[in-house]
Amino acid sequence: MWCATPLTQAYAETRSAIHAGRSTAKGSIDAVKAAPPAQSARSVRGAQDTVRKTDAPQAAGVASGKTEAVTVHAAFNSARARIAPNLGAVAYRMGQAQINTTPGGENAAFNQVLLRMPGVVMDSFGEEHVRGEHGGLTYRINGVLLPEGLNGFGQELDTRIIDSVTLMTGTLPAQFGFRTAGIVDVTAKSGNSLNNKEISFYGGSYNTFNPSFQVGGTKGQWEYFVSGSFNRNNIGIENPTPAFRATHDVTEQGKAFGYASYHFDDTSRISLLTSISNANFEIPNAAGLPKLYDIHGVGDVQSQDVNDRQNEQNYYVVLSYQKTGSKLNYQVSPYFRYGAINYTPDPVRDMVFQGVAEKENNTFTTGGLQFDASYDAVKAHTIRFGVLGQYTSETLWTRTDVLPVDEAGFQTSVHPMSIQDNSGNWAAEAGAYLQDEWKLLKGVTLNYGVRYDRFESSFDHEGQASPRANLVWEVDPSTTVHFGYSRYFAPPRPSISGRRPC
Repeated sequence: MWCATPLTQAYAETRSAIHAGRSTAKGSIDAVKAAPPAQSARSVRGAQDTVRKTDAPQAAGVASGKTEAVTVHAAFNSARARIAPNLGAVAYRMGQAQINTTPGGENAAFNQVLLRMPGVVMDSFGEEHVRGEHGGLTYRINGVLLPEGLNGFGQELDTRIIDSVTLMTGTLPAQFGFRTAGIVDVTAKSGNSLNNKEISFYGGSYNTFNPSFQVGGTKGQWEYFVSGSFNRNNIGIENPTPAFRATHDVTEQGKAFGYASYHFDDTSRISLLTSISNANFEIPNAAGLPKLYDIHGVGDVQSQDVNDRQNEQNYYVVLSYQKTGSKLNYQVSPYFRYGAINYTPDPVRDMVFQGVAEKENNTFTTGGLQFDASYDAVKAHTIRFGVLGQYTSETLWTRTDVLPVDEAGFQTSVHPMSIQDNSGNWAAEAGAYLQDEWKLLKGVTLNYGVRYDRFESSFDHEGQASPRANLVWEVDPSTTVHFGYSRYFAPPRPSISGRRPC
């Protein structure tokens, strides 16, 4: 058994706010003049939710001594929005009404929802790209970072859980770090939107069959929501041939999501988010490929019968405690995530048509803690600060069957040999920020601050202080002008860097 050594030296990447290419640290000015959409990202999240309070009787006919209890969750959602606003960034927001008007509605894949955002494109593997960047997206659920997973074909987030989704680009404030090509901020359903019980069956072309269910509600100090779905179709991955129907392209994907929240009082709550996804993909084939290699005991085989498969699993849990006060608001959230990608080849046909058959098991585990706070210090000044730290461990096990060849590359034996490689990486990431929102004049706000990030890993160690500044001028209700400067620090992911032997 042997282990591979790194082929390239991994390094942390520093770039300016809007440059798409790789560059050394330097600044740039991002000036944007735009008319905000009707559902602007500046609007307070959860404005349509109810508020936790006890109202007095509203009609003379109400019996004496009886009150109407109305659950208010908007106060918490608006407080969370104050902790992590998007001042100076270019933001696009989609609510439930807009999601329901997209083809498929809540049955649509999450990447199809993001494609409705300006500047978003999707590649053949279903991965989203913003402003031409290769990856670099940060996903957040209810203001909490969702740790990065391994790149696969499946969609982990389920559109059914979403109350709204906001995409932020441009010059980002100091609370956003690491992956800064775009921030995808998902607000999960809460309040009145939880009060439903639904079972649906959705289907269509390519033998699509997509049953799902949703159950949610509120009771006393509790609110909860559970959803599950199963999707089977015959075009799991983009068809590699011009034929209408792909060969060997069936996918089966199951997802489940759970949310529970308990309100201790009118100023504090604790919430739990959990998610499970398991997806199986057939790797599509091309028919009529020529036979390239001879294998002992193998007769005539066809390329359309190759049976390569991939399984993807993702699990995460986020626990959050939120406290709101007259001046101080904060949220602290520990989180954990585990994922795996298992690739199973066709050991015979892959050898015949490619000369190699590789079985791969790739796993990762991430644990972290995030703390964000806002403090109304004095009139016209709001101070925001926070820290984030996480540790990731990734392992890769491969067994590769190959055919011996000579120096000229010609096959010398019909008996394959196996090569096994065990490798992996670890990485620790930490970031801290401090910023001030200063209302200079009516309609003019300056948001400035600094962020420091540190990256330690099995293959590299880097750190950087990154100043951020944004000036926002609301010219009139339909026009806003942004001037911003941001310096970013984007460390490499363990899964794409040089690996260490195990």
